[in-house]
Amino acid sequence: MRFVLLFLAFCEMSFAAGPVGGAIQGTLFGPGGTPVTSSNVRIKLQVLDATGTCSLYEETHTGVDVSATNGDFSIDLGSGGSATNFVDGSAVLKSNVFRNDVNIATPLPGCGAGLIVATGDSRAIRVMFDVTGGASFVTLVPDMKVQGSPYSTIAESAISVQGKTIDMTAVSAVAGDKFAMMWDQALNKWVARALAADDITSAAGKYLTYAPNNVACTAGQVLKWTASNRWECGTDNDTASSGDITSVTANSPLLGGGTTGAVSIGINVGTGPNQVLQLNGSSQIPAVDGSLMTFVNAVRLQTYDVAATVPLLNQVLKFNGSRWEPAADADSGGDVMGVVALSPLTGGGTSGTVSVGIDTTLLTGVDAGKLQSRLISSVAPTIGQILKWNGSAWIPTPDSDAGGDITATINGVGILGGVPFGDATISVDVGIGAFQQWRKVLPLTFPPHNQHHRLSHAV
Repeated sequence: MRFVLLFLAFCEMSFAAGPVGGAIQGTLFGPGGTPVTSSNVRIKLQVLDATGTCSLYEETHTGVDVSATNGDFSIDLGSGGSATNFVDGSAVLKSNVFRNDVNIATPLPGCGAGLIVATGDSRAIRVMFDVTGGASFVTLVPDMKVQGSPYSTIAESAISVQGKTIDMTAVSAVAGDKFAMMWDQALNKWVARALAADDITSAAGKYLTYAPNNVACTAGQVLKWTASNRWECGTDNDTASSGDITSVTANSPLLGGGTTGAVSIGINVGTGPNQVLQLNGSSQIPAVDGSLMTFVNAVRLQTYDVAATVPLLNQVLKFNGSRWEPAADADSGGDVMGVVALSPLTGGGTSGTVSVGIDTTLLTGVDAGKLQSRLISSVAPTIGQILKWNGSAWIPTPDSDAGGDITATINGVGILGGVPFGDATISVDVGIGAFQQWRKVLPLTFPPHNQHHRLSHAV
């Protein structure tokens, strides 16, 4: 399998410790020169010393897809996964991997004692890949060298900038001295100069002195750009704050706002459309239409309190005389809401146990003048009287019944008298006729009669 590699860019033009990187492009060919068309190529990149012995950094790129590029790929060194910077133990590619001004004392893979570097040392880029996405890497040879060039990672000693010479002859070795790199138009080069008081003045075109107009500023003043096209000391008109707010726009339901001065905002309260509802002086909600309100936690129903007791399953709200509270449902569970009794039925109702029946009273409030076609006397009754039949009418009469249980006397054999009502008189039926009783006659004699008649009674 052949591999064509093109290293495009790999640079950082300073000794900064931040991340570095570069683009690496190449083409993978299989046996016979056929481009690789795998969609899951795994590529491992390593940065080594010039001899290819000491490993300074490595990373892995997974899932590289060359199925639609005829084997072409492009990856960025410094953006792969499973990255390890062996110089400082981090997971980031940094400039310390390419620096030649500081030896590496940290033990490195392949170089247990670290690495001693020299000016001009290059680095080697080693590429390994597995077209199946696994870890059975094939190493490409030879390694690619990264030489000192305009694309080198570190510029160890700059002697010019954009082709212009840098003159450092004035720089001293005295601790604390401060120098600035300045462009000297007369000498056509950059010159290092010590900072002096007259280097930054209030002369025309120089605006860095604290007194732009050669007049000392007073406490609290600020720099203001004037009509003279320069910065001068001036009064700070913003006395309220030092914020950057330039305007305040009050959106509904807010009121107020503005673009100058002290801006006030408030809330548009009331009971009208698009206003925020405000409680009255008694901390009550004003009278408004609450029909659209939802999820209201009501504590009263029509001015009557609702108990805070936690209801149990299937309980209902019942009024206990002073408030509504959860209670057992005494309804047995039927769905009948009420029973209406239509004629000739009576009863019905809407709660509790309901009874119905047939109205058997055909007439009410009747002042009867007869009982079974027999007249009733119009004589006013007195207390304790009863109606008695006198043979022609029912009349109020004292109740002569003394209270006994005898309701009638019936004649037996040899007995005379007996009536079904009133006072009854009974007597013995005496004589010599059939079923009559003999009566003794003094002196004792028997009445003339059949001599074979036997004495049945002696009275």
